[in-house]
Amino acid sequence: MKIPGILLGLILVFLFGACETDPDIYIPGKPIPVIYAVFDDHETTHYILITKTFGAQKSPADFGFNHDSLYWDSLDIEVSLKEKFTNSWIHIKPEKVIGTNKDSGFFLYPGNEYYKFDRVIMDTPAHWEYPPVYSIDSITIRVSIPGYDDAFCSHKRIDSIRIVSPRYDQKYLFLAPNSPLLFNWDWFGNGPQQDPNIRPHAWNEIDVNFEIIEELEDGSRSKWITIQNTLYLKEHEKYRQMNITYEEFIRELLLQLEPDPKVIRRKLGIVKMHIAGGDEPMKNYMKFYFGHSDYNTLSYTNIQNAFGFFGTSTHYYKDSMRFDYETRQILVNENRLKKIKLSLWTNPQAEGK
Repeated sequence: MKIPGILLGLILVFLFGACETDPDIYIPGKPIPVIYAVFDDHETTHYILITKTFGAQKSPADFGFNHDSLYWDSLDIEVSLKEKFTNSWIHIKPEKVIGTNKDSGFFLYPGNEYYKFDRVIMDTPAHWEYPPVYSIDSITIRVSIPGYDDAFCSHKRIDSIRIVSPRYDQKYLFLAPNSPLLFNWDWFGNGPQQDPNIRPHAWNEIDVNFEIIEELEDGSRSKWITIQNTLYLKEHEKYRQMNITYEEFIRELLLQLEPDPKVIRRKLGIVKMHIAGGDEPMKNYMKFYFGHSDYNTLSYTNIQNAFGFFGTSTHYYKDSMRFDYETRQILVNENRLKKIKLSLWTNPQAEGK
């Protein structure tokens, strides 16, 4: 069959036009609020990010020319804090902030909107081995957007971390083939006097960092060996424990340190630890964040009438610890570590003597 000339011309125009322009595919719909907030009890300034799902009312190309397309023209946000041992609520209107340092991408522009407020959630005592004095035990976020039901979420605060081992004032650590490093902690709400308002830890992450000081001909530098562990709460579990065995430490040293001809010798420096804690929503969020999903839902959200996440967290730092003299002697004499040139300090005080 012969195609008429005018029809053939129209077909060619259509084909060439399709090659020069990418198809604009999107599904029109109503944007959904997206809210993210994690309040740490050690922080005095707290942040809330409120955006909306992409999509929707216009083509993505049109959205790209609108710098405010991820943010709402009008909204009202209120954070309510319940004081401990009372029925009193403190109502706060977070301040809108136009920030910077936004990542590059389709919506790159000079400003970045978020909300913040200042408030002490926990009054920390002078020494970490004693429970802190809390002034707040519940936090509520409510976001009102014209044409939408209020987005809402409320939480009991998470309790702080109490370190059991190493002790608060402990400076030296001992490690040997039959004696692992022990890190043991719980939260202040444990025991018969546990406060029913306290939300215990459902998720913990501990990072232990070992400083390795490398001496070079023109000076020295520090490298860090990191051993990390993530723990999820099991039913009736009250205490958390992480053991670093002698064999594990040797393995990580050899994995994370490579022989370097520029290094004259290496010495063991300080040891520091960081423990982060989160409640049940934080545990669920972290599982989705790291890909532990049953794929029944697209993502984890715990905010009513919106997408997003609201949780509470806490943390504990301890640094300036060192291996004691006996541990240093054991490690320097370890045959497997000869190739990384591990040696003793020349200053006896640095050896724990």
